[in-house]
Amino acid sequence: MSGNISSNVGERKVLIFPAMTPTVGNNQIYFLFSIRQVEDIIQEINICPVPFAPSYTEGLGWWREQTLPVISLEACLGLEIKSSRKDPRFMLIRSAAQLQIGLESGQPAGSVGAMRSIIKVHRSIRLSTLPIKCAPVEAPWIPNREFVRGAYEWDEGFLIVTDINTIFN
Repeated sequence: MSGNISSNVGERKVLIFPAMTPTVGNNQIYFLFSIRQVEDIIQEINICPVPFAPSYTEGLGWWREQTLPVISLEACLGLEIKSSRKDPRFMLIRSAAQLQIGLESGQPAGSVGAMRSIIKVHRSIRLSTLPIKCAPVEAPWIPNREFVRGAYEWDEGFLIVTDINTIFN
C-alpha cells in the first residue's frame, strides 16, 4: 500500500521551466514534465554535433556511460529560439510509455530499456504540485502541434505538455 501512496504522490509532482523563446503576446511559454519522466538534472554536458541530424537535434551527449541525443524542445515544436545569457542546464527525460512498461512488469521505473533523451532547459526549473489552475488553449502559434499533448493558459503564461513518445519515435 505504501508503494501506491508514493506512486500517487510522484504523479502529482511536475517540473516547470520557461521555454527559451520570445513571448507570445505578453505571455511566457513554459514546459511541464511529470517528475516521473525526469531521471536527472545535469549542470553541464559536452555535446558532440551530429551531421545530417534533424534540426531539433543539437547533438549527442554522454551520461553515465551512455550516448544520448540532445534535443531542443523549442526547435522540435518549430518555435523561434531566443538565446539565453545564462548557461543552460540539461534534463534527462525518459519515455512515459517505457515507464508504464517498467511499472507493469514490477521493475523500478526506468529499468526496462527506457528510451531517453537529454533536453536543454532554462536554469529556472521549479517543482510544482498538480492541479495547477489553467485552461486549455488551441495554441496556433505552435507550428508542429503533432509533438504537443496539451497547451494550457495559466497565470504566468502558457504551459506546454510535449508528447515525448512521439518526439522519441
